[in-house]
Amino acid sequence: MKSQNARIPTVAGLLLVGMLAYGAGQSAASAGDEPKTNASESKPAATDDAKKIRKLIPAAAAIKRQDMEKLATGKTARSSDIKDKSLTFVLLLDLKPKDGKEAKEQYQDLMKGAVDPTVIVQELYRGDRGIGNIILLRGPVTLIHADRITACTCKVDGDTAKGTVSFEVPKLCKGKVQYIARRKDDRWRIEEFIVPAYDIHIVRNAKGMWTSRVPEKDQPSGKQSTPAG
Repeated sequence: MKSQNARIPTVAGLLLVGMLAYGAGQSAASAGDEPKTNASESKPAATDDAKKIRKLIPAAAAIKRQDMEKLATGKTARSSDIKDKSLTFVLLLDLKPKDGKEAKEQYQDLMKGAVDPTVIVQELYRGDRGIGNIILLRGPVTLIHADRITACTCKVDGDTAKGTVSFEVPKLCKGKVQYIARRKDDRWRIEEFIVPAYDIHIVRNAKGMWTSRVPEKDQPSGKQSTPAG
C-alpha cells in the first residue's frame, strides 16, 4: 500500500474536478441514524434490527462534504487538519500500511500502480443523483455504499448490537470492519467502528463527530480508553 502522507496532495489535485461534477455543500455529520419509529409499535425481531443497522452503515461511514471540499480546494493537505475522523477518511487517507494476513483481511488496497483520484471521487459520490451537473439528491460521500457490502453480521443484546461488515470496491479496496450500534428511543445509531489490525477505533459523539480512541494496549494499566483528540 502506498504512503498515505504522499497520497493526500495527489488526491486533492483531481478532487476539485469531482467536486464540481458532483456538487459540495451539506454535511453528513448527522447521517447514519435510523429514522425514529413509533414507540407504540411492537419491538422488531433481531433480524429486522440487523437489516436496519446494515442500512445505516454507508452514511455512518461517510466523510463530511465540507472536509472533501477542503481537500479539493487545497485548504488543507494534512490529515491532522481534518477533525472528523470518519471511517471513509481514516481508511483512505489516514491509514498506516501494515503487512500480514489479518491486516489484509481487515483492509487491503486494490489499486495497482499510481493512485487515480478520479476513481476515488467517482466511487465516493456514487450516491448523488441528478441531471447533468445538477444534483437533485445528495447521498452520503462514503467508501462503503450499500451495494459494496458483501456480508454483514449482527448480534443484538438488548439495546446494543455488535457485528462486522465486509465490503469490496472493485479496483480500489476491500476489507472487514467491526461496528457497535446502540438503540435509544427505538432508534438505532452506529457509534463505533474498529479495525483491530490497524489499531483503529473511532467513536461518534452526540454531535455526530467521529474521534479516534487510543488503543487499549497503549493505555496505562487500569484505565479505560479515551478519545485521542
